Amino acid sequence: MLQLTMADAKRAIQSANAAHAKLRGMREKGEEAVGEVIASATSAGAGYLLGMINGAGVFKDSRIFSVPLELAAAITFHGARVLGLGGKHGAHLSNVGNAALACYTHVLGLHTGLAHWGKGGAATAGAAMGGDLADRLSQIANS
Repeated sequence: MLQLTMADAKRAIQSANAAHAKLRGMREKGEEAVGEVIASATSAGAGYLLGMINGAGVFKDSRIFSVPLELAAAITFHGARVLGLGGKHGAHLSNVGNAALACYTHVLGLHTGLAHWGKGGAATAGAAMGGDLADRLSQIANS
């Protein structure tokens, strides 16, 4: 016959509570990890879409109130987050805004580099960085 003392019952309850707390902690860490993956996917997807739009030339040199399209998108999405328009999902607005800002700074850097080194100088500048990069810079400059 199985005899359970009050001490045995208390130990069993403590073990169950400890296991429950550990599971709760694991769930919270899992939710945090999923949130990070979703944030990365949102930023990457928005960046890809803006890159496609930019690459297609559909909105080439487009401006909204004299502000480049990518920068206007960044300001709009971050502004919407600040105003609370996204509610509990407002972080996604910031992710898209960050992607738009990254697209803007990428295009700005690309044009600055091409203007600085010119079409003929890109290969010379890239040679110090490595042959493959020099070839790619030349292709970009000559396109």
